[in-house]
Amino acid sequence: MGYDFGNIRDLVRLTTGRLSSDQMSDNELNERINNYLQYEFSSEFKMDIQIAPYDFLTEKNKQIYDIPANYTNFVGGTFINGVDYSLIGNAYNYLRNNQNFNNISLNFYLDPSYYYQAVGEYYSRSIWRTGDGILTNFSQTAQTYGILAGSFILNDDVEVFTDNELGLLTGSQGGTGAINYSDGSFTVNFNTAPLDGAKIWLTYVQYRIGTPQQVLNFNNSFYIYPVPDNVYRVSMVGYKMPDILISANDTPKLQEWGLLIAYGTARMIFAHYGEMDRYGEMTVLYKEQVKYANRRDIQNTMNRSANRSN
Repeated sequence: MGYDFGNIRDLVRLTTGRLSSDQMSDNELNERINNYLQYEFSSEFKMDIQIAPYDFLTEKNKQIYDIPANYTNFVGGTFINGVDYSLIGNAYNYLRNNQNFNNISLNFYLDPSYYYQAVGEYYSRSIWRTGDGILTNFSQTAQTYGILAGSFILNDDVEVFTDNELGLLTGSQGGTGAINYSDGSFTVNFNTAPLDGAKIWLTYVQYRIGTPQQVLNFNNSFYIYPVPDNVYRVSMVGYKMPDILISANDTPKLQEWGLLIAYGTARMIFAHYGEMDRYGEMTVLYKEQVKYANRRDIQNTMNRSANRSN
């Protein structure tokens, strides 16, 4: 027999002395167990059984994709339409495989053009127009490149325009505008006409679309380089959070985790209520269960190592 949610709840009540719902409501108890399981447990343990595949489809001209909330972190390779770009699809490997690598490697961080070759993006800053003291509306027609969402800055040293990543431009003095990211065209309407002779500066990240070759995990998002020119499947594996327990018959991924979950929850309850003596006592039992839980993965690792050496 293993442990289901009902058994775990009973054990938490028994070990903490919260035997009745008057001492701790069922809702609070359920929440504390699942909080431990979802956050403390998933942070402390990285076991093979928690590894699960994850994939998503890209969209044309879209670079940033949300990371799913039910994964703690990702490991191993990143595959794009089945090709492992974690090995060949990064700027360093791009340059390493270039015949002129020895000549340009030192210039990689100094010359943006090499970065553009590798990832398809290039920072541009230039004097775009000059004010005449009369004209408030300015525009740029379609270009042969796109402008990366969130990178647009236009200013005349009085008003600064930025984009909201959804195609709208907003000026710091009340000006308005719109941008088409895919072809680089935009219009801006200054609140007050730039002064005669005033330089209007334009800063943006120019990008080219293409077959994605890199995935950057940053700021709780996946950044795709180059920006996709079509729909691609991005595949990887990561440690998935355990599913929450709802009904009394629900069981954890491994039923042998029952004692560990109960003791871990009890330990957090003692800490929350300042019962530090009991916290210390429970920690001894908890660490014993941690050792048992980790033993499975240690044995699996040893078995894999033995198989590889045969």
